[in-house]
Amino acid sequence: MRLELNKRAVGILRRVLRDPAAYGVSVTEYGGGVTVVDAGVKALGGLRVGLEVVKVCMGGLGDAYLTSTDVGGYAFPLVNVVTDHPAVASLAAQAAYPVEGVDLIVSGPGRALLRAPRDVYDYLGLEGEDVGEAVFVIQSGSLPSRDVVGRLKEVVGRDVHLYLVVTPLRSVAGVTQVAGRVVESVIVRLRLLGYDVRRVIHAYGTCPVPPVGEGGRAPLPDDMINYLGVAHLWVRDGSEELPRVLKDVVVTSTPTYGECFYDLLEAAGWDFRRVKGFPNTFSIARVVVNDLASGEVFDVGRLHLGVVRRCFPRYVKL
Repeated sequence: MRLELNKRAVGILRRVLRDPAAYGVSVTEYGGGVTVVDAGVKALGGLRVGLEVVKVCMGGLGDAYLTSTDVGGYAFPLVNVVTDHPAVASLAAQAAYPVEGVDLIVSGPGRALLRAPRDVYDYLGLEGEDVGEAVFVIQSGSLPSRDVVGRLKEVVGRDVHLYLVVTPLRSVAGVTQVAGRVVESVIVRLRLLGYDVRRVIHAYGTCPVPPVGEGGRAPLPDDMINYLGVAHLWVRDGSEELPRVLKDVVVTSTPTYGECFYDLLEAAGWDFRRVKGFPNTFSIARVVVNDLASGEVFDVGRLHLGVVRRCFPRYVKL
């Protein structure tokens, strides 16, 4: 199967590049066929570019937009994500993986050039992409050094023009694009539980966007996905396996239920791969599944506002 993930993502990114001032980004040509898009490190960034980064991360196979929600008196902007290719968008593009030989963790469709990891692309039946342009998204509080970019270019191939979009976690664009991983979170969780996520045909997810602060204990979007994220899935299954697996999908089944992600990251030296229980730390609050084969609907989980209150102590109602 060939879905041209990079071609779709580059088309989305070009909208941003045509009017960087409107999206609050700055664009730097590193030379040698590398363009770095600063979406919140030194540039302002913002909500609009955060939503575009969600679409880019999904290889153009999803849409993202903002609405609002009120949860127990807490008012939040709400990222809405829609895709008709949830397994491919999540596993082959949006999920973050380290690049072998480069001290860098990337997400986005550029991974298709590396087929990283290979077993994922084989599982999804995806061919490698032979393209002239590719997009990676990097979550970082600093722009990549020319040395790191050069090594990435060597791994990808000199004939490919790379676009590197950088969003810091502590930025409006950064928390927006991470909240936009709500569908990815449930797809990855299902696969870890051994479920064949190729049976998931459509997906819609919502996740509140947390506030942003520069100092002290900060709220993180991972908490929002774990404790307030909701996913609706349409699957073609018809087996007795589905309801059994779904009971273990939600956050109450994880080893870190009730803990705040900031505390987990701090204890792990700010390396999410060393977080207690990784990768089973990442989950979702509630999942509603429509089995297209049987017509049944399964609803598991609930919102956990009490945990969110502990994670966000600086939310003050006047």
